[in-house]
Amino acid sequence: MAGKIVADTFEGTDSIEIVSGASVTIPTSVASKYVVNGTLKAWAGSIDATGTTINNSLNVSSKTDEGTTGLFTYALIGAAEEEMDRSALSGIGGGNGRYIRTANTATTTTAFQLKVHVSNTVGEDGPHTWMFAGELA
Repeated sequence: MAGKIVADTFEGTDSIEIVSGASVTIPTSVASKYVVNGTLKAWAGSIDATGTTINNSLNVSSKTDEGTTGLFTYALIGAAEEEMDRSALSGIGGGNGRYIRTANTATTTTAFQLKVHVSNTVGEDGPHTWMFAGELA
């Protein structure tokens, strides 16, 4: 049987820090809704330019190299509540001038296609990392 924690607020010990020469109290209490709703639900990092290797991840079961330059599909272990491109999804492409975006097709509640680009029309294989902060089903 799994355990269960029920809490409205998580409280820690406030700390005092010096900010611009003034003493400031930093509170360490946060409502549980911010912890539950505001945490990442999935993320993955890949240092491979091509291939299926995932170096670090949370809630990700696989990475597929689709064969088209810069196109990869990631599958989630636990499904999202809605298509992943309708929630908070962000990432970074390693290397000079690379960025990532989701594909406009093949994105569902359990998988999404990620494209690594160097321009609006040119894809490029390269290392990349992404994170998803939407809700799980």
